[in-house]
Amino acid sequence: MIGATRRGRVGEFLNGHITGCHNSGDDAKKEAEMATSSKTTTDNGAETGAPFTEKTVAAAHEAIDRLSERVAKTEERLRGAATHGQQSWTEKQEEVRAQVEGSVSSAREYARENPLMTAGIAFAAGLIVANLLRR
Repeated sequence: MIGATRRGRVGEFLNGHITGCHNSGDDAKKEAEMATSSKTTTDNGAETGAPFTEKTVAAAHEAIDRLSERVAKTEERLRGAATHGQQSWTEKQEEVRAQVEGSVSSAREYARENPLMTAGIAFAAGLIVANLLRR
């Protein structure tokens, strides 16, 4: 009998608690509007934006603007460095090409002026390469 009384009390408590939590339709609508609204009401009844939300949004916009400016400056510097690097690379290629062409032309000129010496150097180079390939 004690168990039945307890169950009855618990059931009554739960039923009363659950039914007490149910809001009428108008109350639920008001609560939903209050939860989703970013406006607050002042003492005189005028609506203003939520100060915390407005400050947060303003701070986020400022941070994004600053970040955007920094990214733009960094992009400009990188593009400038890439352009300068490309120009430097092109200049170095031209220098190396000029040196190679100069060396080739001087070797040709030497071979024309000293044909026997050129044949001897070619023969010696051939012997060295043949000995290296045998090993």
